[in-house]
Parts: sequence; C-alpha cells; structure tokens
Amino acid sequence: HEFWDARDKINHSRLHQAELSRSRWEAACREVLPGDDPKLAELLESDLEDSRTCEALLDTENSELLVQLKEELHENTADHEHNSGDLISELRKLKQVYETRCSNKDKEATEAVQKFQQKLEELHVAACKKDDEIGRLQAEASASTNKILVLEGKLNEMHSLDKANDIQSLKVGQPETHKHKLAFLSTIQSEEAGNSLEIIQENADHGAIAGDFRAELRKLKQAYETLSSNKDKEISAALAVEDFLLNKLLRMDKDNAGLLKIKEVEAAQANEAAQKLQQTVEELQVAVRNKDDEIGTLRAEVGHLKIKQVEAAQKLQQNVEELQVAVLNKDNKIGRLQAEAGILNIKEVESVQKLQQNVDVLQVELRNKDDGNCRLQAEAANPEKKDEFKG
Repeated sequence: HEFWDARDKINHSRLHQAELSRSRWEAACREVLPGDDPKLAELLESDLEDSRTCEALLDTENSELLVQLKEELHENTADHEHNSGDLISELRKLKQVYETRCSNKDKEATEAVQKFQQKLEELHVAACKKDDEIGRLQAEASASTNKILVLEGKLNEMHSLDKANDIQSLKVGQPETHKHKLAFLSTIQSEEAGNSLEIIQENADHGAIAGDFRAELRKLKQAYETLSSNKDKEISAALAVEDFLLNKLLRMDKDNAGLLKIKEVEAAQANEAAQKLQQTVEELQVAVRNKDDEIGTLRAEVGHLKIKQVEAAQKLQQNVEELQVAVLNKDNKIGRLQAEAGILNIKEVESVQKLQQNVDVLQVELRNKDDGNCRLQAEAANPEKKDEFKG
C-alpha cells in the first residue's frame, strides 16, 4: 500500500507539474510580445521537451508497474499454490496414514476376533465330541454294569438252584440199608465232586467273565477318568486360551481406543490445519481480488491519465500550431516592419546626415558667434585699458 501511495503521489506531482507547465506556457503566450520570439521558442521547446519526458516517464513507469504487478501476482499465486498444494498433500498423506492404520487395526481386530471365534467354535465342537464320547462311555459303562449285575444274578441263581437240586436228590434217593447208603453216599460224593468240579469250572468261567467285565469296567472307568481329566485339561487350556485371547482383545481394544483418540486428535488437528489453510486461501483470494480491483482502478486511472495526457498533448499541439501560425504571422509582420524600418532608416539616415550637416553649420555659426561674443565681452571688460592706451 505504501508503494501504491508513493506511486499515486508521484503521478499527481507530475500531473501538477504538467498543469503548471501548461499554465506557464499559456501565460507566456498571453504575455509574449512581437519582439519576444526567442523567449516563445524557448518556452515552446521546453514545454515540448517536458511533455515528451513526462510521457516517456509515465510509459516507462506504467510498463515497470505492470511488470512488477505481474511478477508479484505470479510469485504470490505460485507461493500460495505451492503452500496450499503442500498442505493439501500433507493432509492427504495424514488422512491416508490414518485410514491405513485404522484399516490395519480393523483387519487385525477382525482377524483376532475371527480366530477367537474359530477357536471357540473348535473348542465347542471338541467339547461336544468329548461330551458325546463321555456319554457313550457312560452308556457303555452303565450297560456293562447292568450286564455284570445280570450275570451275577444269574450266577447266584445257578448256585442256589444247584444246591437245591443236590439236596432234593439226596432226599429222594436215600437207601434203606447202611451199605447202600454208603455206596450211595460215595456215589453222591463222586457225583457231587463231579458236579462241584463242573460248578467250580462254571463258576470259574462266570468269575472269569465277571473279571473280564470288571477289568473292562475298570478300563472304561479309567478311560472315562482319563477322558474327563483330558477334557478338564483341554477345557482349562481352552479357558486359559480364551482368557488370553480375551485379555489380548481387551488390550487391542484399549490400544485401538488410544490410537483412535490419537487419530481423532490428529484428524482434528488436520481439520484445523485444513480450515486454517482454507481460511488462508480465502484471504489470499480476497487479497488477489483486491489487488485485481486495485490494478483495475490503477489501469483505469492510467487510462484516464493517458487520455488526459493525449488531450493535453493534442491541446498543446494545437496551441503549438496556433503559436507557429502566430509566429509566422508575426514573422511576416516583422518582415514588413523591418522593410518599412529599412526604408525609414534610409530616409532617417539621409535626414540625419542633412541634420548633421545643418548641425555642423549651426555649430560653426555658433562658434563664430561665441568667438564674437567673447571679443565683445573682452572689449566690454577692458574699456579703461583701452582709454589709457588712447591717452
């Protein structure tokens, strides 16, 4: 603004100088006399030189001003575009980094949740399988227990039936004689021994079967306990894994929440920077528009000044032409006057010569008269001497 004020002051001072020169020239034209041709020519030449100098200076300064304005506008526009481009690219980079990090964190969280859900589903499937297997083993153990109980009942029933048959057979087949009784007893004893052996063998078979069932039951119980222990271990491990994943998920959520807060702060800062940048860009645009308006005003003023300058030059040219015509008229008049003055000078010289001759004659006569007067005065002053001389 100081630059423009200085330029305005310079232009106004030069216009004032041009007006003063024009007024001085007009005053000189009004006051010029027929014998003042050198003064008029000097003023005319000075005014023309001032006009040319002023016009050249105005053209030079206008061209320099336009070049400087274009350079300043170009530099300001380039700087503003460069700064705005840098800020916009930085903002885009920040947004891209923020979106990338958020996307990566979302992917990691999604993958962790998916893995956790998959692990839970696998654990759930494994638990269901273990429950099914334990149920099957429990059913098999229950069926084996029932089967063993049934076999034990049948074995006890067989033992009771065998004893009852033996007693009944002893009661029915008793001999009348002691000898027959002894023989019968020996026979019974031998039969009982055989039956006992069969019963023992059968009992042994039943005992072996029961032992096998008991061993199988023990194996089933041991397998059940082993499966239960393994299941408890797996469940504990699954719960530990679940707790670990849950803690990890909570930590990830906490980290994501902190990162989200940081990113929100960064986004807020980026938005604030973008708003400031937008405000700066708007201010620069307003400044550019103001500069454009000021440049338009200056151009209009320059155009108006050029128009005034052209009008002044035209008026000056017209005045110069009028002065040239007046000078020609004056020259013609001066020529006529000089011719008349030459004739008059010749006549005046002749009359002056005649007058000089007359003056010379008169001067001679005056000298003669003066001499006569002097003699008369001398004679009048010395009469006594004259008388003495006569006596």
